[in-house]
Amino acid sequence: MFAKRKPTANIIFYKETKNEELALDTAELTSNDYFACLCKVETLKHCSVYVQQKIFLTFNPSAPPSSIEIQGYSNNAKVEVRENQDLTLKCIVANSKPAAQIVWFRNNVEYKIDNRNDKVEEITPKRFTTTSNLKLKPTAADDYTEYTCQAKHKALAPDMPMRSIVQLSVLYPPGPPYIQGYTQGETLRRGQTVELICNSRGVLMYLTSCMFYDDSYSLPLQLPTHICTSGRLSENIYTFTAEASDNKARFRCEASNVMSQTPLIAEVELAVLFAPTHVTISGPTQARVGDVVPLTCSTAPSNPPAEIKWMVGGRQIRNATSRTSVSPEGGWITISNITAVIEPNKRSLVVICHGLNMQLTENVVSTYTVNVL
Repeated sequence: MFAKRKPTANIIFYKETKNEELALDTAELTSNDYFACLCKVETLKHCSVYVQQKIFLTFNPSAPPSSIEIQGYSNNAKVEVRENQDLTLKCIVANSKPAAQIVWFRNNVEYKIDNRNDKVEEITPKRFTTTSNLKLKPTAADDYTEYTCQAKHKALAPDMPMRSIVQLSVLYPPGPPYIQGYTQGETLRRGQTVELICNSRGVLMYLTSCMFYDDSYSLPLQLPTHICTSGRLSENIYTFTAEASDNKARFRCEASNVMSQTPLIAEVELAVLFAPTHVTISGPTQARVGDVVPLTCSTAPSNPPAEIKWMVGGRQIRNATSRTSVSPEGGWITISNITAVIEPNKRSLVVICHGLNMQLTENVVSTYTVNVL
């Protein structure tokens, strides 16, 4: 508009009051201003003609937000909250031009809020801060839920979103505990490895004690345990080798946390089968021919009670009587009494006692000798 097609013109912009060329593609134009357009035309006679036009240019540059945060929490922080407690997440997107928009996400899915009322404030001239409040009332199902606050602004690259994320840690009472590894009424054998696993959702648990009960006493035993958690499940593992003393032992698991008023309890009572480890014969060691010798055989504890069988002088004694009594060590003791007559022409009388646990088909034997005077 300043020169004819021939000769050619060089057009240069100068900002008013400055004596330097203005490169529009790299200049920092932060406000509106007046600019001069200077047209220099080289004529055929090697003289220059200058034409100047003053124009008003309007610049409206944008600036991305300087920061984004969910107030009170660092990025990727865990937000601990009680079940059904009111929680407000406040997202702040600061110092942008123009004002940024805020988008909420729940587990990476856009979360739209009814009656939303975001606030925009001009902090410095032509710089704006946007805030948005997300009001929640988490339940147990919201545990581990992620909430994301993301800034939406034309100066932000689509492939590099500006966002802040928090994850909820919802505290709620434990679920009823349950014990795995043993079913009530199941029978174990002495020497068998037992792994009791107590599970509950949402808590750390403590297998607090193992209680042994009989008619006369109780003995609490503190248990070594291993506690681990995975997601919402807490697991307490106790591994041991079953002994005779574990018969009728009661294992109790308590589940509690800061949200529970009283612990929830699960219990099992073990049944351990074991044969007697030995039998003992008692009676006189010497006798005369014709003497009637009393003999007693008693078993070590057994569960179920062991049966006693006698062999005297090579002959099995039938219809021998026996009785059982509860052992303080667990199980039962079996006792049988017989009498034997010392026959002539014998230098000794050999007595054999068998203790047999019929359910386990395990047998122990003891031999006793009565010398004949």
